Amino acid sequence: MCLRATVENVKMFWLCVIIVTIGFIMDVTSFHIKDFHLAKTLSGIATLIDTIFVALTIILLMRSMFRAAEVDANIIIGGISVYLLIGIFWALIYLLLNDLERNIIELDTDGSLFYFSFTTLTTLGYGDITPKGKVAMMLANFEAISGQMYLTVFVARLVGLHIAKDIKRTPI
Repeated sequence: MCLRATVENVKMFWLCVIIVTIGFIMDVTSFHIKDFHLAKTLSGIATLIDTIFVALTIILLMRSMFRAAEVDANIIIGGISVYLLIGIFWALIYLLLNDLERNIIELDTDGSLFYFSFTTLTTLGYGDITPKGKVAMMLANFEAISGQMYLTVFVARLVGLHIAKDIKRTPI
C-alpha cells in the first residue's frame, strides 16, 4: 500500500509488484531445492531482487515526500518509513556481500545483519559486530554518512515547509 500511495504511474506500480513477486517465488523455490549450490544461487538472486525493490521504494517515497507542498502526517510517516527502509536496504547489501565472501561481517545469524545495519545507520556503534575487510568497512562508513545526511536533509525539509506555511498564513 505504501508503494501504491507514492506511485502516480500505474505501470511503475505493476513493475514493482512483478519485481516483488519474482523475488518471492525465487526465495520460496530456493527453500525447496535439494541442490545446495542452486538453492544458494536462487536465494542470492532473490536477495538482489529484494534489494532492488527496497531501493526503488525508497526513491519513490522520497520523490513523493520532497514534492509535497505542505507538512502533514503522511510526510512525517513517509520520512520515518524511508529511514527504516534505508536500514533494511543496507542489511540486504550486507547479506549480499556476506553471500559473496563469507564472514565479511562478523555475525551469529543473518538477523544480526539488520542489527548491524541499524546500529551503523544511527551511528550508535556498539562494536560487538564489526566489518572485516575494506569493502565492508567502506560500505559501513557510507551507510553511517547516508543515514546522517538523510536525517539532516529530511528535517531541514520539514522545517522549511513548516516555515513557508507559517509565512503564507501570517498577514503582512
